[in-house]
Amino acid sequence: MNEAALTELFGAQGGHWGQLARGMDERAVVAQSACQSISQETTFASDEADVELLCAVLMQLTETVGFRLRAAGEQAGTCFIKLRDADFTTHSRQSPLTPATDQTQALWQSARRLLIQELEQRPRALRLIGVGVTGFTHTAQGDLFEAVAERPRALDQLTDAIQQRFGRNKIRRAQALKAQVHQPGVSSSK
Repeated sequence: MNEAALTELFGAQGGHWGQLARGMDERAVVAQSACQSISQETTFASDEADVELLCAVLMQLTETVGFRLRAAGEQAGTCFIKLRDADFTTHSRQSPLTPATDQTQALWQSARRLLIQELEQRPRALRLIGVGVTGFTHTAQGDLFEAVAERPRALDQLTDAIQQRFGRNKIRRAQALKAQVHQPGVSSSK
């Protein structure tokens, strides 16, 4: 319908609605909400039960999540894992991170503990594995007097800088190397 007909039927708003229906809108697009979580997952080409390989893949995914978390300038208060069984049943487990963190090693320890606990309760082959974080707080200055606590942060910053300059797969933690060798499948992120 033309604008005149729409205005006659619906009043002054009719013409505006007609423009919107045609995709004409001069208003700026405004995001409704901030990101609620950062996650990374991978689907294996075939079901995988090797715990060592699952841990290596989990480390690889955790590195990516940590990188994205730091790039966003956030710290996470909760770490979660996502597991999909061979029959496509999906399970997730989460754990609080106290204090909130953006450090890969702390995220990895939490995610690995969740994975091991789940596999001890129900040993099985997995089709998909994922890790993520939520409960964001803006990055704050840490304790200046705990130099040891800053080492993981310095390692993360150095790793991030190398990856930004030379590419995502140019540097990896040793724990993640087995995952690279096996090329477990197609990766996806949220």
